[in-house]
Order: sequence, then C-alpha cells, then structure tokens
Amino acid sequence: MSVTIVRRALLTLSLFALTAAAIPARAADVAVPQADREAIEAIVKKKIADLAGEKDAAGIGIKRGTFSKSFKKLTPTSYLVAFHTDTIEPKVQPDTDQMKTERHALTFNKGGDGKWTIAKDELKDTYVGLYRGYFGGDMIYRFDALSFEKEGLKVKAGPGWAFGSARLGKMNGWTVFADDLRFDYTPPADTAETSHYSALNKKLAKDHPEDLVFRPERLAILCDGATCDDFASTVFTGLKKVGAGGGDGSASFSRMQKRLNEALDEDQKNRRDNAFIRFTRKDEEDNRFWRFSFKRDGAKEHYASLTYDNYDPWQMSYFVSGYQTLYAYYSEDTRNKGIDPLVLEERGDEESRDFDLVGLNGAVDLMLEDPSAYSGDVTFKQLVEMMVDADLERHTSTRR
Repeated sequence: MSVTIVRRALLTLSLFALTAAAIPARAADVAVPQADREAIEAIVKKKIADLAGEKDAAGIGIKRGTFSKSFKKLTPTSYLVAFHTDTIEPKVQPDTDQMKTERHALTFNKGGDGKWTIAKDELKDTYVGLYRGYFGGDMIYRFDALSFEKEGLKVKAGPGWAFGSARLGKMNGWTVFADDLRFDYTPPADTAETSHYSALNKKLAKDHPEDLVFRPERLAILCDGATCDDFASTVFTGLKKVGAGGGDGSASFSRMQKRLNEALDEDQKNRRDNAFIRFTRKDEEDNRFWRFSFKRDGAKEHYASLTYDNYDPWQMSYFVSGYQTLYAYYSEDTRNKGIDPLVLEERGDEESRDFDLVGLNGAVDLMLEDPSAYSGDVTFKQLVEMMVDADLERHTSTRR
C-alpha cells in the first residue's frame, strides 16, 4: 500500500569555522543567549557522561545519549530539548542483543538564582529495531563434505569444522575450515554487458594469478535465515552441531579454534572502542542474500567474495582485495528470463524500495550577517511504499 505524505520542514544548515573562537549559535537558535545555551548544554553533557559510565560485567558500556542543539523556547526562562537514550539489552531474544532507543523531552527552567535545572523529563517514544547476533560459543559444527556450484562459483571441501553465527533465532552464517578447501570462479560472458568479463578475467589471472582465485585458508558464508536453513542441508553434507567441547584435535579444528579466539578478542576490543557496533535492522522477509568470502592462505589479509542479493539492482557482485568490486551483473536466473534491459535498469536499490521523492519546492534565504548559514522553508512530497506507523510519522515528519 502506498501513501503520499506532504511534509513541511524548516531547513537550517550551518558551517562552523575551525577557529579557537567560540562557535556562535546557529541561525535558527539566535533567540537562545549564548550563556544560557552553554549552561543547558553543560547539564545535558553531564547526563550523557553519566550514561556512558554505565557498564556491563565486562566493563563495556551499555548506554549512550545524544541531544538536539535546536532548543525550543517555551518562555524567556524555559526551553525544551530533545534527548535520545540508547540502551543495549543483552540476549532478550535467542543469540541476540537488541538496542532500545528512547526519545525524551527535557524541560529546562532558569531559577531566580540564574541557574538552569531539568524541571521535567518526559518519555515520548520508545523504539526497538536494531539487533546484534552472536557467534561461536556452542555453535561449533563438524561436517563430512561441502559443495556449492552456482553463478560461476565452484566450492569443494572434504571433512572439516565450522563455527556459526546466529541472530533472532536464525543462523546467519558459518566460518569454515577444511584441509582440502578449494574454489574456482568464472564470471559470466553471455550478455552484451558481461561479454568483456572473460577477456578481463583471463588477463588478470595471467598477470596476477594469486589475486582472483587462490588457495584459501578459510571460507566465511553469510546468508539470510531462510537461505542458511537451505544451505545447512544442500551445501553441507553431514553438518552436525557438537558444541564447544566437541573438538577432535585435527589440524582443521585447531585452525578453526585459533581463528574463533582471535575473532572473539577482536570483537571485545571493538566493543570497548564502540559498544554499539554490529547492530542492524531485521532482514526483510523476502530479502534473499548469500556471500561466499575466501581468505587467502598466508599472513596478508587478501580476500575474494561472491555476493548474491535479490534487493540489489545487479544481484551479483565479485569483490577482490585491491580491486574492490571487480564484476557486477544480473543473476543467472534474471539473465535467462530475457527481460528487456531497459526494464532491468529501472530496478531500485534496497533503500529506494521504501520511499520515492516525487516533488520538492521552497525558498532558501542567505543570512547576510553570517554567509555560512542559511534558512529555508521547504515542502517535499514523498511516496512511501511501506506501512508507516501513524504516531511515529507524526513525530518525524517535521524537523528543524
């Protein structure tokens, strides 16, 4: 169902000079005396610092705060400030942390002694829509064989080991180790758009034989939940979860355990730098994707990966370290359907599936006192191609 929403927004943009002088208030906030602004912001920043001080058992932060610098004037001695709090809620769903975001309206009053205080803290909205999965732990697997052949990629392996990753109760990938793991890749050359790929691939293979296809140290498989369920029985043979204590001491198991420990250490270090990493939205129910990413054997970090995503305009892409995305093209299924190329060109990317800007008009005025700032009244018309919560839309449709 599509709805058309007309929004009016006061657009205020400021460019700040990199000088030692105090940064002046933005054009939209000229009514806030600088001394009052500094006093209010000091209280808000203290609140943010207090949130940042809340840690979990491992000493990693679980909360953060942000605020809008566009203060709403209520009276000469009262302002309303929008404040957001993010809280990490661990394992509220299977193998999943979730982030809860709360929007508060803070009312600041100035007392007779000239000091500012928070007179009211009103919770306006709560949103939960970002999730982070887990890997390793008891998600240790052994398998008898691995085989995959699709979109020019061929992968083979005999017995081996893997550690898995999961989110929201679904597997979303494995990191695979096997003594005889190998792969080959040949890009398509069956359309006008891909006809030159064969010659390019041959030249690169000749000039740089160890860049595009090589002996892999490991394979990382990433997939949506439904595709992972399918891969567990169609890509793997004899895949069995054995848990953390089920190792056999083989060379492939030892390499897997070493890499898992490194990955866990890296994840802990990254979380200490930024506790809110790796949070993403739920996968769309009809979004199908997979990626086979190979790490070249050796100390140097060199990778090659083939990705399929039915939400991308070109569903297929082949990435190689040092070359970035080397090939991008339509999937074999799409190519075989004989769809008009002009129709295929109209495929939108993932984000444009949710909305489309269909109209824009307004006026923007330059501030003569401060040429780096300008203010405008802009009306834009947006076609929303998904269901929108009415209350949430009312809160977010107009911004300063």
